[in-house]
Amino acid sequence: MKKRTWKCDVKGCSEIAEWYRIKDGVPLKLCIHHFAEFGRKRFGKPVDLSELSGDDLDWLVEKDQEEEAAK
Repeated sequence: MKKRTWKCDVKGCSEIAEWYRIKDGVPLKLCIHHFAEFGRKRFGKPVDLSELSGDDLDWLVEKDQEEEAAK
C-alpha cells in the first residue's frame, strides 16, 4: 500500500498523524501531541501501522475521502 500522509483525527488539529490508537474497535490517527495526551488519559490501545487490519486501513481511507468530499 502506498504511504499516505494523514491528518490528526482530533477536531481542530491539522498536524500530521504518525501514531495510531484503537478505541472501541475504531482506529484513530493521531499526531505526537495527541498520542501522548491520550496515553496519559489511557484512552485506547496504542498500535503500530503494521498492526492495523486491511479493514481498518480501508475505513481510514474512506473516512479521509469523505472529509475531503465535504470540503
